[in-house]
Amino acid sequence: MYNDYEFPVGKEYEDTAVTPFILNDAKRIKYIPYPMYYYLQREKSIVASNTLMSAFYKICNNISEVLNSKNNNFDKYKYIINEFFVDRIYEIFIQDYNQNRQDFKENIEKFYTYNKDIVIYIVESNMVNKYENHYSEKQKCIVKDFFMELLNEDYKKIEKKLFRIKVKNYLSRIKVNFKNFIKALINK
Repeated sequence: MYNDYEFPVGKEYEDTAVTPFILNDAKRIKYIPYPMYYYLQREKSIVASNTLMSAFYKICNNISEVLNSKNNNFDKYKYIINEFFVDRIYEIFIQDYNQNRQDFKENIEKFYTYNKDIVIYIVESNMVNKYENHYSEKQKCIVKDFFMELLNEDYKKIEKKLFRIKVKNYLSRIKVNFKNFIKALINK
């Protein structure tokens, strides 16, 4: 199974650099309903010490590296791209913006630099609308905009959009809390 894939040495999340591709290329896959190995995760391991955002960026970089070594065969691996890039970027960008506002622009600049060819493919193939994901129609528009703005290297637009989402979510919470407060007053 690993003959066509070089397992990267010295990378974090190196399994994501090969496993999705091996599964994609497999002729048959069989589920065995009992454990064949034990997974030990140490408290100070790389996986335990990384954040979801950090893992996302590293996994995307690994996938890009493999695709580059496979001559950018994006169509063959479109479901991997959809799963790891498209279907996760909305939540990751929101979380990264909310938690790391000072570093956010640098993070998405690096993301685009390392994954430029994939971003181009996602935009040109209209992947956000073409393949299954968990987004609402409104979120799909936002995600498409994210990829377009990455492609145009207009990181400020992404930040502005995320700021509006944050304000809207904050106002929605205030509205819900106010409604609950009024209901509680009326019911007394």
